[in-house]
Amino acid sequence: MACSRECADAGIASGQTLADARSLLPTAHFTEHEPDADEAALKRLAWSCQQFSPYVGIERFAGLACLVMDVTGGTHLFGGDQLLARQVIEFLAGQQFFAHVSIASSIGAAWGIARYGHQAGTSRTLRSLPIESLRLPDDTLTRLRSFDLRRVKQLLELPRQELPARFGDVLNNRLDQLFGKCSEEITLERPPEPTQARWSADDGISGQHAVAYVCGELLDEILAALEPRREGVLRLRLEFRSDTAATCRFEQGIAQPATSRQHLLDLLKLRLEKEHLPAELHTICMTAVETSPLGTRQQTLFEEDSLPADGAFQRLLDRLTSRLGVDAVLRAELRQDPLPEDSVALLPVTEPQTSLRRQQSSPETSETNHDAEQLPTSSRPLCLMGPVRVDVVCALRNGPPTRFRWQHGDYTIAQCTEPERIDTGWWSVGGHHARTYYRVETTTGERFWLFRNAHGDWYLHGVFD
Repeated sequence: MACSRECADAGIASGQTLADARSLLPTAHFTEHEPDADEAALKRLAWSCQQFSPYVGIERFAGLACLVMDVTGGTHLFGGDQLLARQVIEFLAGQQFFAHVSIASSIGAAWGIARYGHQAGTSRTLRSLPIESLRLPDDTLTRLRSFDLRRVKQLLELPRQELPARFGDVLNNRLDQLFGKCSEEITLERPPEPTQARWSADDGISGQHAVAYVCGELLDEILAALEPRREGVLRLRLEFRSDTAATCRFEQGIAQPATSRQHLLDLLKLRLEKEHLPAELHTICMTAVETSPLGTRQQTLFEEDSLPADGAFQRLLDRLTSRLGVDAVLRAELRQDPLPEDSVALLPVTEPQTSLRRQQSSPETSETNHDAEQLPTSSRPLCLMGPVRVDVVCALRNGPPTRFRWQHGDYTIAQCTEPERIDTGWWSVGGHHARTYYRVETTTGERFWLFRNAHGDWYLHGVFD
């Protein structure tokens, strides 16, 4: 379905069989495509983009999907069109997505420039766009190419009244949408209303046992509402109201979508032990703030062939999070970033992982090239340092290091690997970085990871165990 740039360079392309792809690059990582998870992640991304516009939708055409926003009259709130586009790009980059963003007077123009503007040459006017930017059916595109019609400007030079007879009515309609002569509406993506359950009584209740009993009843309502949707709970919010004190509220996160009443109730009981609830509660409100579709697994013929469930491990994570706090139980997540210090992030286990994978590199990534063989992941130290500035002596200008000084000790380098060069793009959030890395081994047997930046300064980035 999709592959990275490195896989494409090895000859892997969409539509190949898995066996052929593996034969071309045995070291590549393959994962199963999850279209439902992709769709859910794309919708969540559209909902999060409502910070830029209340009108956000998803435009789908020929298997491609993009986010469309109506920012009419609102760009001045972000400092103008260019600053708004930059903020959108930076937000999506923070979500680990590479984005082409354009702002135009019509949906057709914005879609065409964002998707094919880089193919328009030096001039990115609408007339210079390729005919693929018109969102035409494949058979119409084939007929246009047979007449050697490749650009929009070529279509505009033809008699408009003769186009429908040769290419159908859709061509003129798409041309009008491109130049804003024909209106086009956005199908808005609205986040679903949160599932909520409420208990109220004239006589207030007190005590953890009574509150836990009511929470169990509310959980039954929440889970019953989610069952037809095949969804599980990821985050619950509880509100406790009393006439004698201010409203008390807290949220409980879950590592994976949960449908077990007992598991959720146990987590809430652990949390209630730490909360100071007001006396004489007359209203308790429970809201499933975040839900997610349940995972499916193919049934096996024999029970012993089934994969072991990791429910016990997930329950342990949830209980630890409830006891120690969200920021105390973390998981490591790999990031497609060329800078080693930014390639791994520690996130709470209750934070869901997005399943929408990028088909291109992130805007942080420009290029990583090696003068020698491709270095395996194990060629980098498990624990990174600062990096720390060190004094290095080189036999040749811009050559490999021969000796360096660190922590009041002098180290003579016995051997080192070929240079590994990392170069980020000028558009990256942290600015441009150019580094040349060396794995070195000293005469006393220690192994270090050194790099030289674009200014010629040397740094120690890691020590191998």
